[in-house]
Amino acid sequence: MTENIYSKYKTLLDELETNFDDDPMKTMCQMVDLYENLNGTYFHDLSDSISLWITENGNEKILKYIEDKHNPKLKRLQDFLLYKLQNRGY
Repeated sequence: MTENIYSKYKTLLDELETNFDDDPMKTMCQMVDLYENLNGTYFHDLSDSISLWITENGNEKILKYIEDKHNPKLKRLQDFLLYKLQNRGY
């Protein structure tokens, strides 16, 4: 059962990564939504992958999208992106 759920999440993330260049903003929002769904699972490789994508490619719009969700489970992702945006000119 767990393997089947993992496979579904992994396939969805693979599709998002593959189609990233088509609409980066939409894709990152979908990744944030997927990240929310991954909370409470043991699929840390998937959530870590999303965290890297968001931190590397995110911008102020994505940060606002995360903030507007008012979900404490997104705090770590929000903090990573905020730190990156504040220190991008170092």
